[in-house]
Amino acid sequence: MNDEADEIERFTDQARWLFAYHESRGESLHTRAVALLGFVGVTLALLLGSNLPEGLDVTCLMKVLFALTVATLLLAGGCCLLTFKTRESKVPSVSQLRENWQDWVDDKRRGTAAKDVAEMLLRARELHEDSAVDWAMKTADFRARWFGYAVFSMGVSLASLSVLLVVVGHQLYF
Repeated sequence: MNDEADEIERFTDQARWLFAYHESRGESLHTRAVALLGFVGVTLALLLGSNLPEGLDVTCLMKVLFALTVATLLLAGGCCLLTFKTRESKVPSVSQLRENWQDWVDDKRRGTAAKDVAEMLLRARELHEDSAVDWAMKTADFRARWFGYAVFSMGVSLASLSVLLVVVGHQLYF
């Protein structure tokens, strides 16, 4: 292999690694969002399906804390659902690959296969357009942003639920 081919291979390997990394990152966030969504659903079911303890005098503070807990749980669930949102894919074109292959077979593009593959992944000739690597990163970042909002909302709901339980416990036992 000559030096130019080695260098092209390094670019292609790095592009493939980045693409796989961001794809894996996006899938990992998707999987975590499924688990969080399940936890949100169970928590909502338990909250909304439970009866109030006997002798509890429901105060305005309890109503506010309950509403805040339910609202932030619903918000967390909605944010989890947004991590599942499908986005347009920007992967290398099958038709372009087939066209390049046909040109190579017909001896029109001998010696350019490595460059063609790198170009399909990186789209260096058209820097104003997203490449497959850019799109994988943007999709993973999109999922990360909504998953972060879901985790924050879940934290707020757990905090408000904890305060609600303290208020209820204080009224029932003190």
